[in-house]
Amino acid sequence: MKKRVYILAAVIIGVFAIGLAWGRIVSKLPANSSTAQTDTTRRKDSMPQADKQVAQELFTGRAIKAEDAVKAADLIVVARLVDLGLPQADAPGETYYENAKLEITNTLKGNPEAYTILISFSVQKVSPTAPEKEPEKGQEYLFFIRKNGDSRLKGVKILPATENNLSKVTNLVSVP
Repeated sequence: MKKRVYILAAVIIGVFAIGLAWGRIVSKLPANSSTAQTDTTRRKDSMPQADKQVAQELFTGRAIKAEDAVKAADLIVVARLVDLGLPQADAPGETYYENAKLEITNTLKGNPEAYTILISFSVQKVSPTAPEKEPEKGQEYLFFIRKNGDSRLKGVKILPATENNLSKVTNLVSVP
């Protein structure tokens, strides 16, 4: 019985390793390859220059649609990131930031208790084709924030504070 378990474990590990190797091979194929282009880095290369910058900036909550983030958030603010806070290891490939300090410049939804607030958020770097990046200290972002039961604030989604993003989110907030 023990021998079967070891063999099964070896097979599973082997299949996983083959999958990783195949992913690396496919991601290095030229863009005109007959293989389906699912690698976002190749798709970014074919985008107009203006779209490249938006496509490369993937922050916390990249998988959450703006419409869903607006519904889920208790507070949506434009704020300058003063300090990232304390990074802590979370799940594999994820970093959790606690006590990130924000200076609010505009409020789109909700009522902040102060104009300088502390939030927590996670950055997932697992995906080799679409990892989230850490927001940069000193830059302005749109923060979608939920209030936890213990009154702590959690960043659900972060977007660059571009005119396009501000306009889209403002329109979404105004829709009942």
